[in-house]
Amino acid sequence: MFSTLFVCGQAGQRSVNGVNLFFQRSGDGQHTVLLLPGALGSAQTDFAPQLEKLDKRRFTLVAFDPRGYGRSRPPDRDFPPDFFHRDAKDAVDLMQALGLRRFSLLGWSDGGITALIAAALNPALVQKMVVWGSNAYVSQEDVQIYQCETERENSRAKYQSQGIS
Repeated sequence: MFSTLFVCGQAGQRSVNGVNLFFQRSGDGQHTVLLLPGALGSAQTDFAPQLEKLDKRRFTLVAFDPRGYGRSRPPDRDFPPDFFHRDAKDAVDLMQALGLRRFSLLGWSDGGITALIAAALNPALVQKMVVWGSNAYVSQEDVQIYQCETERENSRAKYQSQGIS
């Protein structure tokens, strides 16, 4: 199922690993690139300029909202100990579900961490990789920060659904 979201591409959802993942796709070039957003980001907030401006004859771009972010809700975002591995599996499995067998990764912040894991676990699928603003490991303090952000985001959503701002 595809629907036009922005002038130069398509958007939709695919069921992957038990959740519906939202994605945007732009271009039809030979070099496929998966764009992985940072913490609390989405395809649109983190990669709108790339989806719009990169050469569509050269690149096929796919950006997605990881589970619990943006338009990949429900479920609400959670942070079990293996959430980066889960995100990496979701990302790779989404590309496979879209019929995109080999691709490059472009990851920002948490998306960069996810890209590193995806490439490490699937080297035969990844052509190239660019990451920035990413950690090489996750500390216990990082996990606590993510949990606080999740609670804050869930509270905000609850109040908004009740008409309280």
